[in-house]
Amino acid sequence: MGDRRLAAYGQAAHTWVEGPGEGHDAGNQSWPEDGRSPFGWSAEDFSAPPTWGALAPPAPAEPAVRQPDAVLPGTEAMPTQVRDAAEADLRCSVAARLKKMNWLYAENAWQLRRRDPLGPHALAFLYCRPDAHRPGRLELGIATRLFLDAPDVEYLPRLLFDVAAVLRERDGHPVDVREIASRVDPVAARGTYVGVAVSSLDTPTGTWKETRERVEDSLDIPGPCYAYLADGTALLVDRGGKGAFTDMTINSTHSLDVPGTASGGRWTWKPDLITEAGGDTQQTWEQLWDQLQDLHRLAAGEDPQ
Repeated sequence: MGDRRLAAYGQAAHTWVEGPGEGHDAGNQSWPEDGRSPFGWSAEDFSAPPTWGALAPPAPAEPAVRQPDAVLPGTEAMPTQVRDAAEADLRCSVAARLKKMNWLYAENAWQLRRRDPLGPHALAFLYCRPDAHRPGRLELGIATRLFLDAPDVEYLPRLLFDVAAVLRERDGHPVDVREIASRVDPVAARGTYVGVAVSSLDTPTGTWKETRERVEDSLDIPGPCYAYLADGTALLVDRGGKGAFTDMTINSTHSLDVPGTASGGRWTWKPDLITEAGGDTQQTWEQLWDQLQDLHRLAAGEDPQ
């Protein structure tokens, strides 16, 4: 994975994921002309893997349960009921933010498909802090990492593995994944790390390269998102294309129902989300979540390197 694809982009790239006016520009920091970050980090090349596309099947809704020993950062001192509400609310925020990120990424990937194609996957490192306007709630922030299209960024499990491998080359220095971000919003800049996510344009019906050759416009482009949070929550946010009326389905291992409110919207409880893909995609599905959890441990400082 060369510096051209992993070094931070300038301002033009940042609106592809988040839209204008939602954070400060990591690319406008003082980056040396050789493409290395101001922290002394650089990337190595990796071999090219095969292309990939996989998505878990839907599951029937079930009553959600929480893991009592696993809590999100920032909720440790909260009473149980307050913590339950704060955590469910943050999961809802993650799902909504990923849907927006995926839609904007699809729009701009479509516009740039002939000029400077984007790869099928983008990373989002998730952060939170106490919400100043909503007592007992957490405010979500993200740091995003984009990749230009190339063979070595097509296979998602390998991409996650390669990013983690590059971060481990820091010779024992503490890892701050915001250092490799294309863009860091204000909450993420000062917040506490809480999880990692992927926005993808690969689906069971085809890879991004295949999809972009057969659709008529960006509204036809679907996309799944995957997230793993510090309390063990796994989320699959699946955004449909125009043929599915741009509907969004959410599968989660933990609750998105916020006590005292209407709900976090439609979602399906799937406690075995990480392990149940089924069929020919099972091995790739397990590799995806294995590598996403590995990258999470590294970003959270839980990896001994």
